[in-house]
Amino acid sequence: MYHHSMIPIGQIPHLITLSSRIREASGENPEAQRLQEFYLEQLQYCVYAAVDAVLGLADRLVHSTDGVPAPDGASPGHSIILVPEPTRNTLSFAVDHYFDAARRALNAANVFISKTLRTSVPASFADLVKQIRKGGIQLPERIQSLTIAYWEAHGNKIKAYRDLSQHFAVISSDARVTIFPDGKAVYYLVLPNNPEEKNPTKLSYVDPRIDAFPYIVNSYNKMYRYFFELTHILMSYTYSESPDTIPILFKSPLHLGARHPVDGHLKPDIDELKSYLVGSQLHIYEAMKAELPRKDIKPTLIVTEKTT
Repeated sequence: MYHHSMIPIGQIPHLITLSSRIREASGENPEAQRLQEFYLEQLQYCVYAAVDAVLGLADRLVHSTDGVPAPDGASPGHSIILVPEPTRNTLSFAVDHYFDAARRALNAANVFISKTLRTSVPASFADLVKQIRKGGIQLPERIQSLTIAYWEAHGNKIKAYRDLSQHFAVISSDARVTIFPDGKAVYYLVLPNNPEEKNPTKLSYVDPRIDAFPYIVNSYNKMYRYFFELTHILMSYTYSESPDTIPILFKSPLHLGARHPVDGHLKPDIDELKSYLVGSQLHIYEAMKAELPRKDIKPTLIVTEKTT
């Protein structure tokens, strides 16, 4: 039995045993086993990535006002700080990171449904839901109802926000922080309330307002619960008297011994890296600057002086 204090944040306890039993039933073909490991590792990895995004967003919000003094307690009112672009971008990176990881995690869950129930399911979680609704795939009723209920309440929004951020817009809004004289801070970073909208000019950030951080925390918790319940149910469809196995999958050969060279690279020097990247940008800029204006190309975008 697992005690809650034993489970690291994001770990799905049943996955270890479930993965072990899937391996045990998969046969002896080394190439098939190797391929299977690539599939099995993704769900837990992507859930950990989603946790990393949630915690990262929290940390970046907390530090978004570093160095900004609180208002003078002797004067009434509060201060509104517009988070500058470099910091605001890091907040948006974490938001995008969450929806990317969560979408991948949902897709990765299909592998465990397929392998445990020995049935073919689509690679996409959204397509799995479509097949269940159309009757094109038959899963145990409890799994079907759990999956549909989760998708309709929470999962479809993960797909919508991820697709919106991938193809149409930076989905998080301008960021600002309101700081009161007593030091209390109120953070403003919101998501559009209509993520299914493909036209960025029609995205709505008010009525209702969706605060990004609490929304993402709740979204993660609902997703984790779904995975926990799903794997809990799937465990009932497996049986093994063998102990669990946890393989170490090397994606490239590991050579040991003094006669083998050491593979890899040296520890990065951050200052040196920044200097290299800046120098590279300047080199590209100087090389391209010499070509402008190009007299051999006819302009297609022509801006003329406006008259009033």
